[in-house]
Amino acid sequence: MHFHAPERHTVLSRVQIARIAFVFVIGFFALARTLPDSLRIVWPIYVFGYYTDTTGTITTIFPDSPAEKAGLRLGDRVLVKDFAQADRKGGLIGRTYSAYNPIRHMSIVRDRVRMSVEIKGVAESLATRGVILLREIVALITIAIGMLLAIVRPNRATLGFFHFVVGGDVYPNALTNIWLDYPWRMIVDMVNDVLVAGAGIGLFMFALGFPRDIPTRWRIPADGIAGIVWLISSVLFLWSDIGPTYGAWTNANPAAHAYAVLQTTIAVLAILVFVITLFRTRGADQVRVAWVVVAFMIAVLGELVAERFYPGTLKYYQYVALLALPILPAFAVSYGVTRYHILGIDFFVNRAIVYAAMTTAIVCVIGLMEEGFSYWFVMNTNLAYAIIIAITLVFGTFFGKIRDGIRFVVDRLMFRDRLDAHDRLDAIARELPHAIDRERIEYALTSEVQQALDLRCAALFELRGDRYVIVADAHWPPSAAWVPSDDPTLQRVARLGIAEFLRERDWIGWSPDLRAVTPRVAVPIEVDAGAPFIAVYGVEQSGVDIDVDEVRALERLATGAAVGFSSLRTRELAEHLEELMVLREENARLRARLAELSAEGEGVRPLTETPRPRFVE
Repeated sequence: MHFHAPERHTVLSRVQIARIAFVFVIGFFALARTLPDSLRIVWPIYVFGYYTDTTGTITTIFPDSPAEKAGLRLGDRVLVKDFAQADRKGGLIGRTYSAYNPIRHMSIVRDRVRMSVEIKGVAESLATRGVILLREIVALITIAIGMLLAIVRPNRATLGFFHFVVGGDVYPNALTNIWLDYPWRMIVDMVNDVLVAGAGIGLFMFALGFPRDIPTRWRIPADGIAGIVWLISSVLFLWSDIGPTYGAWTNANPAAHAYAVLQTTIAVLAILVFVITLFRTRGADQVRVAWVVVAFMIAVLGELVAERFYPGTLKYYQYVALLALPILPAFAVSYGVTRYHILGIDFFVNRAIVYAAMTTAIVCVIGLMEEGFSYWFVMNTNLAYAIIIAITLVFGTFFGKIRDGIRFVVDRLMFRDRLDAHDRLDAIARELPHAIDRERIEYALTSEVQQALDLRCAALFELRGDRYVIVADAHWPPSAAWVPSDDPTLQRVARLGIAEFLRERDWIGWSPDLRAVTPRVAVPIEVDAGAPFIAVYGVEQSGVDIDVDEVRALERLATGAAVGFSSLRTRELAEHLEELMVLREENARLRARLAELSAEGEGVRPLTETPRPRFVE
């Protein structure tokens, strides 16, 4: 009985749907928290030129700043409790600023004497606003990459990377304070602080799970320890940030110090794990992993240096440059994922990621151009509308060409080797139906596929009696030369009629020697309403799994091979039929000749008649 192949479809479980929703919610929160600050290029905030610790004690006064001109000194303590509860927000202590009010009236304590001070802030410089815009672009890129990776390949490594990029305390978030009233702004700050407190844990989990996931026996302990450390970090950070700002606490310095020590320890441990991962990788993987590891190490060390030496040794532009370094691991991870399958994300999804990212980037650039030109001509409303309409029309007219250009760049530059491999497989699939002999089909299904995709192994089984026998292979262990026909794995593959992913328990019974080549996909080849052939393929040489797009290419190969085998069988039958017809004609000719001979020699004794002996007298 022949079974029709079921249609391929994907059904997300409730856990998967919840995970995707969680990623979108957190990613949207992070972007909504920081992206409004890109408007500071137009509406700058006001700065006062002094920094404080968690108690409000001034630790830094910049030269020629409003704070210096107002007579503030190092050691003065800002009395946060004198501000109305509804007016307490980010910028009162720490790195001080005001989002909308250039004049700040506040009380300070100097040498146990209370006094009132008025400080008139100055708008950020154009250079500072340009740097803020650059940091917003970095935030958009890194958070978008983190969201995409967490959605298409959810595991501890990608979710840890996502947490690292959404929780990094390097993105500006000043303007949201003017849009939210108390207590909503405090709630948003608390959620943000919890994410920031867990960013180091996310980095550590990424380091543990990179480039493969965390081993099974370590997952529950690692998750438990990470959760406890995240909880402790969150409590310490909330105590040292929310308490002094919104509650006017003056005893948060120990918590701030403990939090800094804990985060530094986590960062150092993550670097050590990265170094161990780098030394444990071998071959081609080592170079690929090295780029990611080095990028993360640079980003982490840059953030530690920035927090330690600014203000002080570092200039502002140096400080900002160090805080922009997280874009390096984001690019390194995204390039490793799309180019080399790091984290096991398949080629089909990789191209979708890059297409979406590049399209979004182009749309954002065009949007910024439209906003910039519109703002430039803001005093002329009609001209501004004309610019918006013109840019929209041009973008809509050439969108098709823009899309084709993106695909050309992605396929021909970023994925050239992968595209060549798939083009080669498609060419083989078109060639197989016209193969002139069986050996050509067998070689194409094994050696050529193994070389094109750089697989660890390839083998072609044929059903012969009560067993499946290897008839062609590439790097297949000789100890697994045949498999019983009642093997449940091969029976399942033949019954379903579509490519099936294999697990170790599926093939370990064939031979333990297969561990070295790791068979991963079995593809049935249906010939004459049956599946007498099954092709089995291993993972890539680097250990990366065969992806969905490659499986589809293998199924196309199987279809072409099935047609080729059927054509060869038909050709063989035709040749046999032709031979049979020749024999029948020869038989008829001989019968006719025999009849003629019989008619001509009726008086002749048959050859079988025994001649009579003649006696001579």
